[in-house]
Amino acid sequence: MKLLITGASGFLGKYIVAEALRQGHQVRAVVRPASDETRLPWHNHPEVELARIDLRQRRGITDALQNVDAVIHLAAVKEGGFLHPVCGYGYRHRKPAGGDDTDKCAATDWD
Repeated sequence: MKLLITGASGFLGKYIVAEALRQGHQVRAVVRPASDETRLPWHNHPEVELARIDLRQRRGITDALQNVDAVIHLAAVKEGGFLHPVCGYGYRHRKPAGGDDTDKCAATDWD
């Protein structure tokens, strides 16, 4: 089975990719354009195809989805410090109008 794994260079992603390979799957590993793949233990594995994509942009996403059997989506947008909440892909932190100081995850447009 060919898997597309987003967030492949992240804390969990690198282990998920390794386990998928151990189980005999092919992996298209989505990493940030600036990621240093040489720090990933599987970067030279023959069953890994790296896809350098900024998931905040449309470009490259459709191509990355071609000819895969399943997607494991681990990527997230993280802003601020450790205690700042995390929103999933397609969402951005916004302070609501009206004086409410609670951070909200709000859907973003495809700009």
